[in-house]
Amino acid sequence: MTDSENLIAKIKVLYGTLPSRQKHLCHYIMANAQTVCTMPINELSDRASVGRATIMRFINELGFDSYICFKQKLYESMTVHFVADHVSNPFFWPDKITKEKTTDSLNDCCKESVVLMQETAKTINRSEFHRFIDILLDASRVNTLAFRTSYPLAEYVYIQLSQFLDNVRNLSLSESLSFDAALKFSKGDVVLILSSNPTTTTSIRIAELCDQKHIPVLVITDYSKSSLLKFATSALITARSESTRLSILPILFLLEAIFNELGVRMAPVSVNSVELTNRFLMNNKVIMD
Repeated sequence: MTDSENLIAKIKVLYGTLPSRQKHLCHYIMANAQTVCTMPINELSDRASVGRATIMRFINELGFDSYICFKQKLYESMTVHFVADHVSNPFFWPDKITKEKTTDSLNDCCKESVVLMQETAKTINRSEFHRFIDILLDASRVNTLAFRTSYPLAEYVYIQLSQFLDNVRNLSLSESLSFDAALKFSKGDVVLILSSNPTTTTSIRIAELCDQKHIPVLVITDYSKSSLLKFATSALITARSESTRLSILPILFLLEAIFNELGVRMAPVSVNSVELTNRFLMNNKVIMD
């Protein structure tokens, strides 16, 4: 067993002997290990609702003299478990060793999409992810934008964000009219551009216009060389298939993580809002239970 694997085992063993505040911290770390790997100690203190002294006592119990050393070893342990899971899990193995092309599209697409989503979860910078969420929450109005094959994503984001934020609009209905709206952007506006490669010229021009007007530009894309990125205030880049099977599932996965984070940060208000909406729709027979 490696030192990294020992850390995970040691935390689990140590849990039962800890005082209540350190148990609370331990539970938070185990549930959010990938995020904690990138957190400054003050951020962990705020998010776990414990003091810095509690954090230091906990990592001292684990045998670390500094928080930085603890984070480094935690990151290594997460990497070890990711690789081990990918190698040992039969879900990722081919049905048989063969040079022939497979014809099971369901199985091929499923396996590749899961790998891409795991790679996305592994590579997304957690600090940038939280900064992305902060910009959304600070906006007085969020404008979603996506064209061609990315257009359905904008519709979905508009519907989901409207569950949490009061002022959301979709500018993707007309490429020409999107310029009219962008020209009227003012302080408090944020534009969220979704782009599954290739990127449209309209999206790039609107991003450039927003940059000139000092309007925050949020970008979600699966293309690390997208022209949108030079205008982005914050960007999240998903893994991208190198095969002929193009998939938007990594972007959808990332969007679900964003919606989940918004729900967590805005609870219980967000939960009450969803419940109120669903109750109204059910009472008026718009939806069924």
